[in-house]
Amino acid sequence: MPEASAVELIQVFAVTGGMPAYLAQFHSDRSLWTNLSQTAFDPSHILYNDGLTLLRDELRDPRQYAAVLRAIAAGKHTLSEIAREAGIERSSLSAYLSTLQGAGYVERRVPLGIQRMSLRRRGAWHIVDPYVRFWGRYVLPYTGAIEQGQGSGLVEQVLRPTWDQFVATVWENLARSAVYDLATQRTPGFWPEAIGSWWDTKHQIDLVAVSYGQKIAWLGEARWRNQPMDMEDLFALQRKIRAWQAEETGWRVYQVLFSRSGFTQPVRQRADSDPDLLLFGPEDMI
Repeated sequence: MPEASAVELIQVFAVTGGMPAYLAQFHSDRSLWTNLSQTAFDPSHILYNDGLTLLRDELRDPRQYAAVLRAIAAGKHTLSEIAREAGIERSSLSAYLSTLQGAGYVERRVPLGIQRMSLRRRGAWHIVDPYVRFWGRYVLPYTGAIEQGQGSGLVEQVLRPTWDQFVATVWENLARSAVYDLATQRTPGFWPEAIGSWWDTKHQIDLVAVSYGQKIAWLGEARWRNQPMDMEDLFALQRKIRAWQAEETGWRVYQVLFSRSGFTQPVRQRADSDPDLLLFGPEDMI
């Protein structure tokens, strides 16, 4: 897709995960919505069928695994939430999640704190593969409507109203996966030992990249919205950073903002004068 913008490429990645066979189904002369209507929401198409094919080829009892993936794709991340949404006994759920994790479809995340082993018990399950996440969120729950030829209506009524929220999670994942390259460019000498996110009962930080040996960290927020990030976004991140650091001292913490739509002039001026404030957009991720 040589003519696509960085924003468009990220949206296509949110569906395909960069898989060549999936990318080949998209036509650069069509809108994203037309491409999706004629691929993922067409019962004869690979992007419609491949999710279940993957489960059938690799796993026994694919319906149960599909129910687990559907629950996680719908935003259920704790064991209790997933079990309730999938209709599976919690005592049996760990085995399904372990198998899906071994197949590379899901992962368990824990808050990445300022101490190496902080809050390890508080984990959350997420789908790793972008295509599987897309399929579980938008295709699997609506197979009946799609097979009745309602794919175009599904795109308009279900997908488009929630699309930016869906891509926002992919944007956060891209921010985390790009840290090694971006750190080499912007903070030479910093090599993170661990990359993830952090949360407690009151706060959440999208990106945490930590070198415990160097006592250096990148802490960042990623926003996928049509408005530029402003000073209030920066202030909110700074409050979360204080919560993350708690009473620890001696750390150098970079404040990192990832924005789909750029930054207001005051934020850019602050970054020009503050070497610990780093700004990135879609073009930096491609």
